[in-house]
Amino acid sequence: MYRKIKIIILFFIVCFSVIAFFKDDLNLSKGIVYKTKNATLKTLKIDLNKDKVYLAIGEEYQLIADIETNKNNEMEITWSSKDENIATVSNGLIKGITPGTTKITVITADNVNKEVEVIVTDLVTTPKVNTSKSFLPCKRYSEEEAKLLDEVFFDRINEAGYGTRMGPVAVARFILLEFQYKIKYFNENGRLNNHSGSSHVDGEGRYYHRGLYLHESKFESITAKRYGPAIWGCNLYDAFLGGYRPNGLTCSGFVTWVLLNGGFDIGDSGAGNTYRDDDVGDIGENIPITKELMQSGKVKVGDIIGRDGHVAIIIGLDEEYIYIAESLPPEVRLVTLTKYDGLLKSDNFDFIILMDDIYKSDGNYTEMW
Repeated sequence: MYRKIKIIILFFIVCFSVIAFFKDDLNLSKGIVYKTKNATLKTLKIDLNKDKVYLAIGEEYQLIADIETNKNNEMEITWSSKDENIATVSNGLIKGITPGTTKITVITADNVNKEVEVIVTDLVTTPKVNTSKSFLPCKRYSEEEAKLLDEVFFDRINEAGYGTRMGPVAVARFILLEFQYKIKYFNENGRLNNHSGSSHVDGEGRYYHRGLYLHESKFESITAKRYGPAIWGCNLYDAFLGGYRPNGLTCSGFVTWVLLNGGFDIGDSGAGNTYRDDDVGDIGENIPITKELMQSGKVKVGDIIGRDGHVAIIIGLDEEYIYIAESLPPEVRLVTLTKYDGLLKSDNFDFIILMDDIYKSDGNYTEMW
């Protein structure tokens, strides 16, 4: 009898000890026993900051993976490239190696993965100032190449912020810093937003359409012609000077194309002057350029700069210099001036239009590339 009581007492002691040990993992009030301390961490969703990446050779891009788990804890991940001859990846940093297409994959510790397509091309370069560029040859690109260049072009704009201040800046930076050739200046044969008595013309010294004018497949969008159509780099009759020259862009043709592709449709308008009020120079107040203005902090990349009969756009600012994208004979070009003496002494610029009221948002703002 004594032995039986002793066994019963020992049994209850063991049971209560087990209950006490696991009390954090029991729900006795509901009659349910479950353990959570060692529950498996599971991936619920993977989000990446991009689903397709375009790179020049040697260019890098940082992919960022946002992993949602069942316990909101960090999940260990690894990155891999399907073809490291085309692109490599380290901690999400992709680098273009040779032209081609590959996949970059992020894999979680519980074996959930997500892929990104990476296209590496030699049709563009990393952003840089190249003073030895040659002029764009006629029919340089196949239709496939022209389509790829448009894709890269639009990607750069979207990354910077289409419909923001940085949209037009990305357009101008692309054509001057990444595109491999120079675009010729061309006196327009007319424009779509024409003044009384001038010719209604599309794509001759101007190109008021989204994308790059690099292949004849774009002719289907041309709505009015005088001597064209002709893509950039191909000869077209210049009615102002007489004779044939490679088609390109006037100063206002360049700026309106930049604004349109960046997300701002102001019309296929001219540079303007004090005698008219419906051109590019009339979209905002023409503030005289002074040292005080340049020191005020009000001037930003994306602001329009010019004088009567000429417009351009600011695409870079640093402590010493201002970088201006413009089209003046013989080419679409980047002009670098000191912010004070050089700019104040320039004959081509005497006003700036602060574009905050037009752009509304700055986008992914960078003062330099």
